[in-house]
Amino acid sequence: MLETKTKEILKNNTFFFQFVDEDHKELSPDQSEALRKFKTVDGSKYKMALRSNAMPKSVQIDLKIIYPPDFYHPNIYELLDFNETMFQSFYNDQMNFSNANEYTKVSESNSTKIRGK
Repeated sequence: MLETKTKEILKNNTFFFQFVDEDHKELSPDQSEALRKFKTVDGSKYKMALRSNAMPKSVQIDLKIIYPPDFYHPNIYELLDFNETMFQSFYNDQMNFSNANEYTKVSESNSTKIRGK
């Protein structure tokens, strides 16, 4: 499960999040590719760094969402929380989907066919 370690407003138009998932030790190339397809609700630009940590074994994600300089939102903290929740949901959906695909591949390769007479 993805947990938020840091959540900050760097400037009025930039949000920074640092997430850690201690349930996964690393990301597969397919998982990394799927995570890079993240889209913000309003199409804002973002930068993402994906890392596998050695101690403790975990996945770390740094996400910086950059809004235009003239961006205005009446409740900036609500938007900050919304972006956090949205990325966590996206991440958990992607990881659950990837894990389900891996399970299907393993179970199909280990299955035996039973034939009746």
